[in-house]
Amino acid sequence: MFRGIKFKNIFFIILGAAIFSFGLVHFNIQHELAEGGFTGITLILLFAFNWDPAL
Repeated sequence: MFRGIKFKNIFFIILGAAIFSFGLVHFNIQHELAEGGFTGITLILLFAFNWDPAL
């Protein structure tokens, strides 16, 4: 049995990250919604200093 990283796992990680980033950009940032944790810090930096969230 192969115990390394499987393509299926990598695919679902990338898919989940894409869905999360789509929601962040198209819902939270456009409608100025609040979040908590690391995402909230990113939104604060975006609105306070106009920094790109991709950084």
